[in-house]
Amino acid sequence: MKKNDLVYICSPLSAPTEQGIRKNMEKAAYYAGLISGVTGCRAIAPHSFLPEYLETTSRRRGKRRLPSGFPY
Repeated sequence: MKKNDLVYICSPLSAPTEQGIRKNMEKAAYYAGLISGVTGCRAIAPHSFLPEYLETTSRRRGKRRLPSGFPY
């Protein structure tokens, strides 16, 4: 791996609870930061932040979020 290479971080997002999903999002962000810091590459983990912006569950529909377009 060379400096400035783009690396996609793949880790679980789904969990039985919203707290579990939040924990998985935090883990993904941690992994991206760790890889970036150790290797100097550009690590991305979209699932560490995109769920904050996408409407994915009926519990969240009352809040202001962008619609995901997925039939959940």
